[in-house]
Amino acid sequence: MYKRCILPYQNTISFNVLNVNLIINIFYEYARSNITMAVYSINIFHVLFVGPLLIAIGLYHDHPNFPQFIWQLLVILGIGIIGYHGWLAWTKYNAVNAK
Repeated sequence: MYKRCILPYQNTISFNVLNVNLIINIFYEYARSNITMAVYSINIFHVLFVGPLLIAIGLYHDHPNFPQFIWQLLVILGIGIIGYHGWLAWTKYNAVNAK
């Protein structure tokens, strides 16, 4: 079982009476054993399509009525989506392939 310190006051008596630590460990074991390609496909879709689409819209827009910061915000959002979903895919890959 994994030993994780996620919540504050994890070692107090009231916390251990509820046995939340056991529940957290069971959740991580369940998540580790049930990560499938369907979970990866959401992250891969966002990295390959959604993020680049937002970046392309932000860079190659031709609508003069919107302020410039909206287009810059789309580019930043696209980069953030690629980074966040890439990181999620990487951590899920490491969780499944950990020895």
